[in-house]
Amino acid sequence: MIRSLRQFHVFRLWAFSIEENPPRKGFIEDEHYSTLPNCNELWLRSMLALAYNFGLRREELLELRVRQFNVAQRTLSLDPVTTKNDDARHIVLTRESLELLKACVHGNQCDDYILTRKTREGSSVRVNDFSVAWFKLCVKAGVGEMRCPKCSIVSTEYRSDAPT
Repeated sequence: MIRSLRQFHVFRLWAFSIEENPPRKGFIEDEHYSTLPNCNELWLRSMLALAYNFGLRREELLELRVRQFNVAQRTLSLDPVTTKNDDARHIVLTRESLELLKACVHGNQCDDYILTRKTREGSSVRVNDFSVAWFKLCVKAGVGEMRCPKCSIVSTEYRSDAPT
């Protein structure tokens, strides 16, 4: 009995000493979202639609495969290993997301990635990083400010020679 009370006491102390991280900042508001999709890149418009409408995380977006998209049922299925809590998720797509994804997967094989971009040579390659495209789009739309994490310089345009 004493042992179980000690275990309870230790658990109780541990449970109340956990500190939570502050809430996230920087979510896109409705009026800003309507200005962001004005871009020419299909993959970027698709990524924006999925992230905004369904809250998909970066890794969930970048790991999407054609086999996870069901046009007939208008759904997108997230595999258990790709989600934050390792649970599978099934998303019923909006009309906008459905049309964008249909265009993204046109002519692709089942195991191809959904978010791909065209190279200068005309072939499709997987999108691995969208930070530069996101930066340029936000600056173009006038949404937020872009600050260099190393030098704290606020920028209004993307420069490839900026400090990294």
